Amino acid sequence: MILIVFDFDHTVVDGNTDVKVPKEALKNNPVIYDDKVGWTEYMHLIFKECQKQGITQGDMERYLKEMQLTQGMGELFKWIRENKEQIKVIVASDSNTWFIDVLLRHFGIDDVIDAVESNPAKWNGDLLEISRYTTNDFCETCPINMCKSSILRNYISNHNTNSNPDNTNPDNSNPDNSNPDNSNPDVTKNHDVITRTVYVGDGGNDLCPVLALGPGDLACPREGYKLSKLLEGRSVSCGVVPWTDARSLVDSIEAVMRDAE
Repeated sequence: MILIVFDFDHTVVDGNTDVKVPKEALKNNPVIYDDKVGWTEYMHLIFKECQKQGITQGDMERYLKEMQLTQGMGELFKWIRENKEQIKVIVASDSNTWFIDVLLRHFGIDDVIDAVESNPAKWNGDLLEISRYTTNDFCETCPINMCKSSILRNYISNHNTNSNPDNTNPDNSNPDNSNPDNSNPDVTKNHDVITRTVYVGDGGNDLCPVLALGPGDLACPREGYKLSKLLEGRSVSCGVVPWTDARSLVDSIEAVMRDAE
């Protein structure tokens, strides 16, 4: 089995949800970002201002639904649905769970997603409340609220432990956080165990999980975005396949699937 991890903004959707909503809702009274505050705390201020200006849940849903999937992403998810018995799919995003859930349902792909790992957000009356996904005090590469390589590592470990409870080292993990390989024969016998990872992303906070991937894994940076530029000339353990149209990734992912069998 393989794991496909998607960033969300500029990867699944062609735009940034955290920019789209305040741009539409607060045209006359924008909240200026202060990098001393932190992004999640900034979005909390955004949502407080939205509440103050009478922006409703329905308004925010309407703004979000104006966004589109990136080119070819619908076709990629259709292919994933057709092969879902061999694939686990998670979203790892610094947006928030409510934004992501709204759009996954809107695009009809929520049934393909096994987990959404993002900053928790929920409505409390007329206020969308948001909190940090975690407090990252262990990874200097990632922002204070999230380390995506930790998300991958934890998801794979938990999944493989549940799929193969008698195996004492289910994800074949190692101290340098690289992704599991097929060197453990107990792992390769169980087709429910994740043995390969594909990471599809675009931003600077997607670099850490890409660097944690190992041989046989695949990084898919969106061309022209920060992740692809950060990977230029950099030596990594995994394969790298840039994309502009997500449909083009199918052949490469199929190759990873064959290797995982």
